[in-house]
Amino acid sequence: MELLKAKKQIEERIEREIWHREYQKQKQIEEAQKARAQEEVDKFKLLKTNAKRWKETVEIRNYIQAVETNAINTNTLTTELQDWIIWANQKADWNDPIIQKEDEYFNNASHWK
Repeated sequence: MELLKAKKQIEERIEREIWHREYQKQKQIEEAQKARAQEEVDKFKLLKTNAKRWKETVEIRNYIQAVETNAINTNTLTTELQDWIIWANQKADWNDPIIQKEDEYFNNASHWK
């Protein structure tokens, strides 16, 4: 009788160990899937952010071009305005997620990106 009881306890312990290993394995798979899903969400958010920055940069460049064209057409393209155009284009290049030009003043302004 004691031998049967001992054998049953051993079988139950083995079953618990097998169940625990399978549970841990499944838990790891679920955690990996959850991490991958979060990574995908984060990458998509970055994609949206960069698309918005790119669109904004296109608008900035269009504005700069319009200012320059107007100044040329009205014969008011001064040295000061030319300097502004260069400055504005440099800031547009910094804001552009494709170019990402370094900027002495804006590089630490990550809250703008």
